[in-house]
Amino acid sequence: MIKKLIYLNVRWVVLSFLFFATVLLYLDRSALGIMAPFLQKDIGWSEQQYGNINTAFMIGYALCFLIMGAFVDKVGTKAGYAISVGLWSIAQASTALAKTWIGFAFARTGLSVGQSGNFPVANKVLAEWFPKKERALAVGLFNGGSNIGTLASPLIIPVVVSAFNNDWRAAFIWTLPISGIWILW
Repeated sequence: MIKKLIYLNVRWVVLSFLFFATVLLYLDRSALGIMAPFLQKDIGWSEQQYGNINTAFMIGYALCFLIMGAFVDKVGTKAGYAISVGLWSIAQASTALAKTWIGFAFARTGLSVGQSGNFPVANKVLAEWFPKKERALAVGLFNGGSNIGTLASPLIIPVVVSAFNNDWRAAFIWTLPISGIWILW
């Protein structure tokens, strides 16, 4: 009986971690779009180059779903998710080092590699922790993190950048310590 109660409570904690990671994913993913007008002036990229940056992300994301899914099946969900979040967090922070559109494209490709693990891992975790009769609710709740992250980005990122003397690099670094805490937990 006690084991069952602990299991019931722990799985909702696990689901909250999935939700929060997905919020972080979309906060990180949205940062470039929010900062693009400022970066276009600062870096001097063209619309075509900005499109190339986004294409680099999408190609990496599409290709790495399969790779990350197989990787997580091999190493397990806990290690796989930690590695996924770690990769995308480092790639996101490395965006602050970019000085050309090519540098942004490389950083975004790295971001896509790490972020491609989120949904395969989360779906596997939900299959491990939730019975079929509750799985659709759990999927809906964790997927809600994508909307929360997307909606919160334009509210949070300008405040963060403003707090750091309007340095655009802050938009790409501020989630790194949060992601680090997530990984440790």
